[in-house]
Amino acid sequence: MRKIKLSSLLVFGLSILLVFFFQYCKHAPGLGAANPFGEDPYDAVGSFAVLLAPLGALLMLVRVFRPFPGGWPDDGQLLSILRSGAVSLLAVGVTLVADAAGLGRALLTSGFFPAAVPLAALVGGMALLLVFVTGIFAREISGRGLRAGKGPWKRAVAINALGLLTLVFYPPAWREGSVQGAIFTAALGMLILFGMVWASATVLLPGEEPFREDIFDDLAALLRGWKNGLGRFAVPLVAFEKLASAPWMKKLVEWFRPRRHRWHLVLVFAAATGLILLLPELLSEGIHPDLGRFLPVLAVFVGLGAAGVLLGYFLLGEYLGIY
Repeated sequence: MRKIKLSSLLVFGLSILLVFFFQYCKHAPGLGAANPFGEDPYDAVGSFAVLLAPLGALLMLVRVFRPFPGGWPDDGQLLSILRSGAVSLLAVGVTLVADAAGLGRALLTSGFFPAAVPLAALVGGMALLLVFVTGIFAREISGRGLRAGKGPWKRAVAINALGLLTLVFYPPAWREGSVQGAIFTAALGMLILFGMVWASATVLLPGEEPFREDIFDDLAALLRGWKNGLGRFAVPLVAFEKLASAPWMKKLVEWFRPRRHRWHLVLVFAAATGLILLLPELLSEGIHPDLGRFLPVLAVFVGLGAAGVLLGYFLLGEYLGIY
């Protein structure tokens, strides 16, 4: 388990680095204003990837560090661990492909600009780190006897080719011509990210192993392991367990449990994600005094954020063993 734990930590670290990379390229002085992949559809790809990549990595961490009967995960648990990591790495990879496409397109259409060098260096550095972490992760897949090749390759090639061609040739006039065009362009970037990640993931780790546990089972096992390992220092966890055993808390947990009510939890999470995506805009620009202009912006951010979560959950929820 030591190697797979190291792999999970590297995947998580890379996913967090993606968040800093995305924010730096978008807001750093001298880079943000000149960044060609700071516009949709490229920006929309990154905006949803900085949510998907850490989520997949966090799922992997929880599942790797939870205790297992016999000390080792069964085939279904192992598959859910590796799938979580694969989704995280693919989200990083698709983001870098989109960024490279946006940067390359700008250089070909507008010529050289000073910010191109540091932006290319940042994208290249992230790509090298992705290759390094993916190499370590791939050894875990091959070492467990899992092989790609049974998944729908033709579908994956078609979706990835269509996504790449869209990123390269998408007309900027569609984005800049109207509010509807801007919304459509952002939604298209969202579709590209989730579509390419889903198509690639279902090929790389298809598998037919049914999951007998969901994320709530993983979290419960992790908390039990912490309580047993902390000894006398586990008082806060014991108090938490008492709270969790209260009848009203049990009802609340069951209401959110994906195995029982598939969409309850994700609907709350979707609304929260929309508000989280709006927060950076509020911090940088503030609330516009004209509510007639501010409320539509609020609706677009919350709506697109919620739509992205729902789309990702629809495509990847079962694949990741969330329900």
